[in-house]
Amino acid sequence: MDIRGIVVPLITPLRPDQTLDEDALGRLVESVIAAGVAGIFVLGSSGEGPVLPPQIREQVVREVKALASGRVPVLAGLFDLSTRSAAQEAQRLAAWGADAITVTAPYHFLHTQDEIYGHIASLALAAPIPTMIYNIPQMTKTIIEPETVARLAELPDVVRLKDSAGDMVRFQ
Repeated sequence: MDIRGIVVPLITPLRPDQTLDEDALGRLVESVIAAGVAGIFVLGSSGEGPVLPPQIREQVVREVKALASGRVPVLAGLFDLSTRSAAQEAQRLAAWGADAITVTAPYHFLHTQDEIYGHIASLALAAPIPTMIYNIPQMTKTIIEPETVARLAELPDVVRLKDSAGDMVRFQ
């Protein structure tokens, strides 16, 4: 997957009863594609991915994929404490139409860099679609160090890094 340009994280428009607002989602997708984005990232932290029920996550991925109609790739966020359940979710995201998964370090518990590497590498190997590393320590409570990113980048299906840490020195 060759993405050059901005991949926009999409919010998930919900109605007051917490169901997906398909009309608002359609307008949102058309708006960002018309603005020239290179890809759409759904189910991230802006899209409330970690707290949406499975049926809404599925609906979001399927609908955005259909709305994008191949014009831009659709990347889907994958947040999970368990490598095993995250691998199953990666399979589901691919089946629902995601072009790539975007994976964070497991959150809640503190992890070593070797454990983070093992988690993300396992998901990259389990997923039938490419993997993007998502470094967002303010949400996961752990940082994916540059050396770990470099090790992960050696895997053939790890294709990108989304770094939301806000530390430009570390990022460079």
